[in-house]
Amino acid sequence: MANRITKVPERSEIEERYQWNAPSIFASVEAWETASQELRADLPRLAVFQDHLGDGPEVLNAAIDLLQDLIVRAGRVMVYATMSHAVDMGDQAANRMASQARALYGQLNATSAFIEPELLARDRD
Repeated sequence: MANRITKVPERSEIEERYQWNAPSIFASVEAWETASQELRADLPRLAVFQDHLGDGPEVLNAAIDLLQDLIVRAGRVMVYATMSHAVDMGDQAANRMASQARALYGQLNATSAFIEPELLARDRD
């Protein structure tokens, strides 16, 4: 069997049915940018729950609902950015998006880091 070197086709050369459907997540890079900025702006909303998770079930429920919303939104931002990056790793704009998405996800993790220790420190009742 002879060694064959094959050229990887450009995205534009691949039938659309075999491509990732990035527009199903965000219609455009601009929409992704807007969602990223909105997510970044909403992260501080989680901090108001710090030291208050034991104030009652309504407070805990509100904190968990907000956290879940932020996680879902961060996941969408991450998937879109990493799909764009995986299509062409030489694309500097896609590299920037993927880096921003990873940083934003890290910020979410840092912002929510108080939740588990605070819950574990609570009395079971």
